[in-house]
Amino acid sequence: MSGQKDKKESEYRSGIVIQLVSRIMCPFIIMFGIYLITHGHLTPGGGFQGGVIIAASFILFALAFNKKEGRQMVPSFWLRCGASGGILIYIGVGLAGIILGYNFLANKVAGIFPRGLPGELLSSGSIFWINIGVGLAVASIFTDLFFSFLEERPDETCLKTKQELPYRRRWSDVDRNGLK
Repeated sequence: MSGQKDKKESEYRSGIVIQLVSRIMCPFIIMFGIYLITHGHLTPGGGFQGGVIIAASFILFALAFNKKEGRQMVPSFWLRCGASGGILIYIGVGLAGIILGYNFLANKVAGIFPRGLPGELLSSGSIFWINIGVGLAVASIFTDLFFSFLEERPDETCLKTKQELPYRRRWSDVDRNGLK
């Protein structure tokens, strides 16, 4: 019985229109997420928002096709590498400030991260790199979290049968004068 259920779940696919639209839209959603990450210091957005949008594109792909194809698109190993890499970028930028005698994540590290003219992509010093690290970590963690939720199943031994549930009074158990 369990093998049939697993087979049925792995064969699930949405309609052809949903698959076509998601296959076309996913690259544009990813590009928009990258735009939000890289321009987070210039416009509303940033690493977290862009990372969530990138994760949403991978989730859309997995929902449109199936869990197996979604996992093939972004294997767990690469998601964990992305999460670790994003965290290492964030910590590395923070430690660069400490090494140069400033506070953790200080934006005064002009020797390492140059500051350009206001409005340019690399005009914010270390904030650009912080957004890159946060976006990479958030996209990887949210996508991995989604696939982890898909793989979890409740333990069948803890599910109670209908007979084991406590008895509750129903309106059918009550007549006009009280209990039957």
